[in-house]
Amino acid sequence: MKRRFMVILALLVTATMAFAGGAQETTDTSDEKIEMTIMTEIVNIPVMTPVTERLVAAFPDVDFARKQFNGPDAAQIIKTAFAGGEAIDLTVYWPNQIGTFVEADMVLDLTPYLDADPAWKNRWLDGALDIGTYNDKIYGVPSDSVYPMFLANKSIFAEAGLEVKEHYTWDEFEAVLAQLDANTDAFPLSVNMQWGTWLVRNGLLQIWDDEDELRSFIAGDVSFLDPRVKAMFENVKGLYDNNYLYPGESALVATRDQTLAAFVQGKAALLATVNSLAQGDANAIGDSFEVAVVSWPAMNENMDYVLGGAAGWFIPSNTKQPDLAVDMLKYITSKESIQLMVDAGLIAPFKEAVSTDPNYMMYGKDSFKVFGKEIINTSAELFDYINGQCPANYLLYGDQALEDLEALRLEIE
Repeated sequence: MKRRFMVILALLVTATMAFAGGAQETTDTSDEKIEMTIMTEIVNIPVMTPVTERLVAAFPDVDFARKQFNGPDAAQIIKTAFAGGEAIDLTVYWPNQIGTFVEADMVLDLTPYLDADPAWKNRWLDGALDIGTYNDKIYGVPSDSVYPMFLANKSIFAEAGLEVKEHYTWDEFEAVLAQLDANTDAFPLSVNMQWGTWLVRNGLLQIWDDEDELRSFIAGDVSFLDPRVKAMFENVKGLYDNNYLYPGESALVATRDQTLAAFVQGKAALLATVNSLAQGDANAIGDSFEVAVVSWPAMNENMDYVLGGAAGWFIPSNTKQPDLAVDMLKYITSKESIQLMVDAGLIAPFKEAVSTDPNYMMYGKDSFKVFGKEIINTSAELFDYINGQCPANYLLYGDQALEDLEALRLEIE
């Protein structure tokens, strides 16, 4: 009997150990990977695929689910995932357009992480992080930017007795154009017919008393018959009336190739361009003359905005691994990752970016000024009219153009 009891006890011990071993085996997560979802590859921007591949390779303990960022669908994808409790742990987005996400508490505040790592925070050019700042907190960080600017021929400026400044008020800008016109044989400005509308669109961002009034205008709540709108159009009209734009009377139909050629050949002192194209424009000039980067002039110094956009990243606030998500963001904004973007031609507002162009750092210096919303996005009719018929219609028909715009504003639902 005793022996039988001992055998049963031994079997029980063995079974218990086996069960314990099995339980330990099923709950051991040491070999399991952390699941993270990222949306860092961008349709039509191929370089973001190798940037993402580097990120994935740097975190071997993470099981990545990769989504492709497609601008028109991105906001809905992010909102749907958030509502369903599924985090997209790191996503591409435009830092200047995440305000609605911030208001809904959908974005992780990056401020404490950046403050805790000054070396990381200091990677960006001064002011670059302002574009993703809301209520004095940083929610999004930029990767590259696109906005209008000017290249200046320093030799023509010197001939006119001028030194090139990085930034001008509108009054200063007009005075410089007048001096260039009076003292050189070159046209002061070279602006192609597609980009002449930038004179109007930037003006419509800058003429208001404050940002609240600007947002009201963009929403369609402020009249185009406001005297400040007329004054802005008169400022633009003055440039054409004075024949400051190459090639004079036919400036409204000058092509991009013609305006660039005029600048390269020394026939124009200032070239309107996009910062993402500036490096190529400078290469076309070669050693013919030295160029300088000039910001778009401000009609109101307190509202010194420019049209354009800036890509970047943010971390949704429902990520289950915020520290890991921040580490991934740090890696994708590392010197090596950013250099891949620079080599692909993107204008990255980072101090460590390396380019053979001596002005490269200047091409991203105004990224924080970009205001990502305009009244042209309020209706298709306004978009077509302002982009396709301004400033030409004001030059030709004066106040009738303002009345046309006002009629289109009143049609906004």
